[in-house]
Amino acid sequence: MNEFVIKKLTKYFMTESMDSYEAEILEYGIATTVLNLPKSLLLIAIAMILGLTKPLMLIFLFYGMIRNFSRGIHAKTALGCFLVGTANYIGMAYLAKVITVPQKLYHAVYAYCFYVYYKYAPSGTEVNPVYPDQVMLLKKWSLIIILSYYIIGLKQQRGMIRNVGMLSVLSQSISILPVTYMISKQRGGIIHEEE
Repeated sequence: MNEFVIKKLTKYFMTESMDSYEAEILEYGIATTVLNLPKSLLLIAIAMILGLTKPLMLIFLFYGMIRNFSRGIHAKTALGCFLVGTANYIGMAYLAKVITVPQKLYHAVYAYCFYVYYKYAPSGTEVNPVYPDQVMLLKKWSLIIILSYYIIGLKQQRGMIRNVGMLSVLSQSISILPVTYMISKQRGGIIHEEE
């Protein structure tokens, strides 16, 4: 059923001026939306029950932005994706609400993250590879986003937005590490060789 909806929506939104790469990106975006909408609604319902709606919405924005540019590992199954994603999002939302990070730890986390993203971002997968002409742009934007979150957090000194930014880049840094791919028995860092 999902495949049918994805194909129909892709055909509807495709234009004659799109090349095969643009059509592939369009289809991937539609597939991501169709497959993630029910999970996202369930995640929002869980957050509402737990009183974590505000931090969850901030995490959707902060984490989503850094993940979009740095890419990273994906779970092998829809259930695995939902369980890991829910634990990640709800865990970050809860921590963003309750923790206070000392300034030295804050600087150390961002120094670690900047190094990890500089070295490993973007990290593609077999399903969602990175193309050679995308690498520098995705890496640059990953680093710009990290620096932006860092500066926003410096101005705040404490609070939910500071925590959400830091937790987002820290959590996402794990998904681009080679050891994470090794543990999950997946290939990472895949650069698609253009034909």
